[in-house]
Amino acid sequence: MSFDYAKSLSRMEEIRQALDDPTTDLNNSLKLYEEGIALYRQMKTYLDEMEQKFEAIRAEADGDA
Repeated sequence: MSFDYAKSLSRMEEIRQALDDPTTDLNNSLKLYEEGIALYRQMKTYLDEMEQKFEAIRAEADGDA
């Protein structure tokens, strides 16, 4: 199963909205915060990998020019 960046971004927005909601209790806020941090790390890793792939493709293309 591959990483779904768009789905993760959507979940991050849901988490942000829940954390902004004053009716969200402290215990749930902590759980959401932890989930958000874990999701952030996954998304950053994915973006870093995509950047490396992009750079490799660009370097290859520059070499062919």
